[in-house]
Amino acid sequence: MNVSTAFLQAPMKDAVWLRFPSDLPVEVYPGLRAGVFVHIQRAVYGLKDAPKVYTSYFKKKVSSLGWTEIAESILVRKNKKGEIVALLVMHVDDLFIFSPSVDEDVKQIQELFNIDQPERMDNGELHSYVGMSIRMRPGEMLLDQSTYIDGMVKGVSEEAKKPLTEKESDFLLPETAETDMSLQEQQQKNVRCLGWAVKTQPSLSFLFSHLFRFNSRPSCESVLASEKALWHAFKTFRPLSLRSVPSLPVLLVWRDASY
Repeated sequence: MNVSTAFLQAPMKDAVWLRFPSDLPVEVYPGLRAGVFVHIQRAVYGLKDAPKVYTSYFKKKVSSLGWTEIAESILVRKNKKGEIVALLVMHVDDLFIFSPSVDEDVKQIQELFNIDQPERMDNGELHSYVGMSIRMRPGEMLLDQSTYIDGMVKGVSEEAKKPLTEKESDFLLPETAETDMSLQEQQQKNVRCLGWAVKTQPSLSFLFSHLFRFNSRPSCESVLASEKALWHAFKTFRPLSLRSVPSLPVLLVWRDASY
């Protein structure tokens, strides 16, 4: 579900003043006056700390409902025995709730925040979210990034599409490669694409972590290596299947050491 105009629901504690521009379309909004200063009372979009203000405010409010943060933007709710019975994942203004009493959980949060109409994802239908297709069925969740992965290899060089030989793997990323900062944007773009593909292709996690080291010192070799990694992901990807087990749910959090 989506928190409607999320940032604007969080109050600003610091004194922030905004000066309206001289070319303000006052004919559209007659109540406004060009050039005047106004006191900002909410975490309006555009302020650097608006995301932090909102997320901190949200977490504090839902803590009154029993939600506790155990990792960045990952909250859980426990029963009287201390067992985790519900999971809440935040992605800015998007909320994902996994709970046996999800309707009641949603209702409680709606009493604290202005929430758009929630969308159920456990009905067996295909849903899409930030380049990922999701299908939930009883006891199973399928995550597929085929469309995203197809798109990320557009522009990959023909050299990168060649099979990686055993000899090439020895000098693919030589530490002595000459740094070329003009390639940094391309290097970072490739690694960023690979990093998102890791969400459903966990076998790529070490490769992503290794290539990330070269974002600050790109070279012709590192760009080629990142393109080869993208092509490898394209040729080997498959939907990720998550299946339930007959026990309490266990939350596994992967954190890349390069960050």
